Amino acid sequence: MIIRTTPLALVLALIATLCCFQTAEADSEWQFGGQDYGSFGDFFSSPRAPISRRDLDLYAQRLDLTEDQLHFIRDRYDALITTYRQKWLDFAEQRTDARYTSQMSGDWEQMQTQQRQSRLEQQQMITTLVDSFMDDLRIVLTPEQDALWSVMERDRLRRETLTKFTVFNEERFDLIECVSMLDLNEDEKASVADTLERYAQTLHPLIQNRNRRT
Repeated sequence: MIIRTTPLALVLALIATLCCFQTAEADSEWQFGGQDYGSFGDFFSSPRAPISRRDLDLYAQRLDLTEDQLHFIRDRYDALITTYRQKWLDFAEQRTDARYTSQMSGDWEQMQTQQRQSRLEQQQMITTLVDSFMDDLRIVLTPEQDALWSVMERDRLRRETLTKFTVFNEERFDLIECVSMLDLNEDEKASVADTLERYAQTLHPLIQNRNRRT
């Protein structure tokens, strides 16, 4: 039988890939969903957190944070989300005003210019907030934890940009994320740990090169 003669890592890779295909298909079915608010679409749509709470927990686990460190960084995370939502509303209001004004004047070229500038400024705002948050996180680390920072940053780059800058559908499949969705026991996790680590190391420079060209 295949499962008895094939290394566990390969079996899990196959299962995980199939899981990802199903997830990708589900996502594609919903990508055009949502209510159309016309000129006020930006204002009424929901902002996406620059760092998800799930990712935050994974980074904390990777850095082996203590309870006191977790308490501190979760407070900083809540402050990050509050500030981000306030600033996001400001940008959404600017884009909504520009769109409404253009509808009245018929100057669509001016609206497109303002929209591009607004989105560029919003991305710069997100980068500034996230960088500040990461500085707060790193400042509370012990030397032993700080030694893990480069690995955490590698994981962060993969999780936050692998699918964001996808060109081909195949690029959206993160084997590490897919395996994490499987209900593995500790022995099974240990048996694939080296394989996943090599995968992460190999993928990292490829993501960096692709992102630079995007």
